[in-house]
Amino acid sequence: KMMIQQLIKQEVDVPLEDSEVSDEEVKAAYDANPTEFDRPAQVRVSHILIKDRKRAQQTLGQTKDLDRAGFAALARQHSEDDDTKADGGNLGFFTADAEEPSAAVREAAFKMTMVGKVYPELVKDGDGFHILMLTGKRAELKRTYEQAQRAIRHKLTRERKDAAMEALTEQLRSEIEVEVDY
Repeated sequence: KMMIQQLIKQEVDVPLEDSEVSDEEVKAAYDANPTEFDRPAQVRVSHILIKDRKRAQQTLGQTKDLDRAGFAALARQHSEDDDTKADGGNLGFFTADAEEPSAAVREAAFKMTMVGKVYPELVKDGDGFHILMLTGKRAELKRTYEQAQRAIRHKLTRERKDAAMEALTEQLRSEIEVEVDY
């Protein structure tokens, strides 16, 4: 392992030390795709999925004064979504135009304003009826060139190192005959 690290240092790291990413390269990368480092608004919700409307309505009534922990416990107890049930119904962060969850759930989630509050109605989609609690919000992020500079420089440096590692690997494979003995 130490020999491999030395080889990488000698063949990849040292040559790259002399070729730092220039300000012009960073600016060109930003100008080529200025929205790459932006982030659309996101929300995170937890849900309880119940296929029967009557049971779903009764469960919605039980959520009135629940905090996040209480809602998660209720989700573990009543949800029929096996993928999220164990995690308290957590659907994670998503954008308004994401593919998952369903459009009805996304629309309702983005209407919610207060984190920790339950959506007042059942949300129906093809899977059944969802009870939603807003558990997080992230505002839209639009980065200026100055704000994105560091991330762009890091990305370009990483891309250079990856390319150098790939070239070294190809060179070594062409010079050395490798036999695999299973």
